Amino acid sequence: GNVGLALTRGKDVYSAIFQANTMYVGSDGVHYRDTYGITGQWQHNYDPRNQATAYVQASSIEYPGQRNRNVYRGVMGAAYGHALAGFKTVFYGGGYLGFENDREDASYVANNLWGLRAGVQHELAPKWQLLANASYENRRYRGEDPLFLKNRHDDQFNLSVSLQYKILRELTLSPQYTYTRNNSNIGTSDYTRHVVSVSLRHDF
Repeated sequence: GNVGLALTRGKDVYSAIFQANTMYVGSDGVHYRDTYGITGQWQHNYDPRNQATAYVQASSIEYPGQRNRNVYRGVMGAAYGHALAGFKTVFYGGGYLGFENDREDASYVANNLWGLRAGVQHELAPKWQLLANASYENRRYRGEDPLFLKNRHDDQFNLSVSLQYKILRELTLSPQYTYTRNNSNIGTSDYTRHVVSVSLRHDF
């Protein structure tokens, strides 16, 4: 679930988004992970075709029944967007730095991270938008894994494709598909994930 607010002042837009996510795995629906967080963002519109953003994220990641895996995550980053003539196509890209700090004196779950993102948004028809983005995140863990006796290193790739349909001027329906591939030197953290979601957004 996501809920947010945005405030526009001249060429600047200030926004805050609160997020909560719960994940269950397996056919028995085992409670796997909870994530709670907030993102604050500043966006500056240089002109109708160019804008820059800077943001800070803070979140708590919790694993029920596995407290040693709980971490606090912090990320800061920036991005730039450019619209082509006619405003039907927008390209954007950015980068970020961050960390995950252990909460139960378990340094092998703490890590330093950095990542890159790029994407495009294209107007297919007056009420339809196509969005696609790709990202890469590098994570290096600070402590030795107690089972595998080595420091974990992950390379994570994400690809997301979605459609936006303007039901009304203020109401948007967005189905989305996200593919994740996490390459890790720790076998239990090497995985592929597919997520399909649908969101409904109301702008005031």
